[in-house]
Amino acid sequence: MSPEQLLNPVQIRYSEDKHFIYVTINPREVIDGQLQADQILEALLESGFSSFSYQIDQTILDELINLPWQRLNRVIVRRIAWRIEFDLKLRLAQEGTQAFVTVIPAFAQEAIGRERLLERLAQEGVSEGILGAALEQILAEGQAEDLEIARSRPPRHGKAGWLEWLFVPLHESEQPEVLPGTPLLRVHPGQPGEDGLSLDGKVLKARHGQDQSLQIGAGCAADTEDPVLIRAQVQGVPVRGPRSIAVMPLEQYGAAEIHSGQYLGCLEILGDLPPHLQLETLGHLIVRGSVKGGFLRAGGDILITGAVSGPVRLAAAGDICLPSAQEALLHAGGDVRVKDSLVQVRLYCCGQLWATEAQLAGGAFHLLRGGVCSVLGAAEGAATQLALGATAYFENQLRYLQAEQSAFKMRLQELGRRLVQSRHLLPHERARFVQQQHWLKGEQEAQKRELMALQQALEKNSPAASLHILRDVASDCELLKETGEMPLSAQSGPLKISRKAPSYVVLKPDAESDRPPADRTA
Repeated sequence: MSPEQLLNPVQIRYSEDKHFIYVTINPREVIDGQLQADQILEALLESGFSSFSYQIDQTILDELINLPWQRLNRVIVRRIAWRIEFDLKLRLAQEGTQAFVTVIPAFAQEAIGRERLLERLAQEGVSEGILGAALEQILAEGQAEDLEIARSRPPRHGKAGWLEWLFVPLHESEQPEVLPGTPLLRVHPGQPGEDGLSLDGKVLKARHGQDQSLQIGAGCAADTEDPVLIRAQVQGVPVRGPRSIAVMPLEQYGAAEIHSGQYLGCLEILGDLPPHLQLETLGHLIVRGSVKGGFLRAGGDILITGAVSGPVRLAAAGDICLPSAQEALLHAGGDVRVKDSLVQVRLYCCGQLWATEAQLAGGAFHLLRGGVCSVLGAAEGAATQLALGATAYFENQLRYLQAEQSAFKMRLQELGRRLVQSRHLLPHERARFVQQQHWLKGEQEAQKRELMALQQALEKNSPAASLHILRDVASDCELLKETGEMPLSAQSGPLKISRKAPSYVVLKPDAESDRPPADRTA
């Protein structure tokens, strides 16, 4: 046999991780165009191959033996064997944030290497968050059954900035005025977040907390030594919006001195208001007495200490606080607080209704963010209508306020042109235009506060609002269907649907129920 015949055309190469074995064969070196299985096995044995450690791929072996080597003119490379090792199965849980592994050894006393185990985990998509104790357990025992092997690091989202109000709200304050230097609020900046890491090493981006915007109006400013602290600069009454603060001067009048008209600051009236009075103020409106008829509108809150009876209209960009009202139309951009009762009242509240000891008897109540009352309905009289959540009224009110902001800009631009043209006028005539401009700007800011509050309320109104009834449902109540399916809760027993209509359902107490009082929905 010649030296050429003794030359084995099969060359062996191991993968870098020693997991696979490859054969490389040059057709020119295959004698007589016929490759023998013994030649492949001989080359494997010379490379240190062991049948205890590697499994030969019989399909590849048969293919190599049957190839027409005489007609081939390129080098052939095939994976001929793979390492016999443990079986690894991975199970993801908690939406892919946890990984559990089952390791079955290929044969008794198989030594599992750390690097190979980590590589197999990476091939299954787990390269980060490996639990060291679990890894050591597998290496020591050579097996595992549904063992938690990795846990992702979720992102830690930052916290949004917020405003800490430091003054007493109008409805809780005996003296609404503050002195210069009084702390009004503290601005807490947003906190940054911390990115997380998925099991496969991908960065999970965190949301960073956004700073809370604040519009600092007239009469207040940031502290020179502590810029996040806002103090009053003048004596007056704080008027706050969702993201704004101002201090407005307070005008006080006796009930006999007040006249219908527009007032630029906050207004406090001592005594019962005469009927048919029409008042508009850019700030808070405080009435230390009763109201019988008329129209009251405030760019801030409305606080009335006496009874309200109609026909009367109250409109506040902020809250409305009163002991009771009858035959009145109320619109509040904020909350409504009532002590005793609301009888035959039509109420539109963009915030929440706080009437823990009050009865809602007759009329209609549109509550964007729901609220609480003691008794719903009256023993006699017309049904009490209730609409909860983001109904069409509040959507229309939002569009109206947005359109009004554009209209204010146009009116102010036109007034500015008239002021330029009025330079030749006498001072008292020109002052009239300046006062009108001041009023328009103040009214624009008041409506902007109401608009921002309404936008926030609509964003937070999911799911739909609910009304919690503390004591009883006194009579039939009409609940508009657009308010949702289960908006009522009470402690007086279950509510019963007595009649359905296209736009509303009629609810009444179920007197036949023997169940004990409990929280429930209807």
